[in-house]
Amino acid sequence: MKSELSDDLVCLKVVHNIFEAEVIKAKLLEAKIKVFLKKEAIRELYGLNVDGLGKIEVFVGSKDLKRAKALIED
Repeated sequence: MKSELSDDLVCLKVVHNIFEAEVIKAKLLEAKIKVFLKKEAIRELYGLNVDGLGKIEVFVGSKDLKRAKALIED
């Protein structure tokens, strides 16, 4: 069974702010680009965001990468 997201996910951007991640996600979804946010558990448990801890990775399918980059640069 194939998942909704492409099997070949690529990291579009790494952010350290959940609000920025959600804005990017909303822009991509509005453009019909499927998106996956990978959050580190330490962010959820302790709210930490120090020296790379608590990063949020924004993933899209490789076929959508070029279009997604253009959208978030605006």
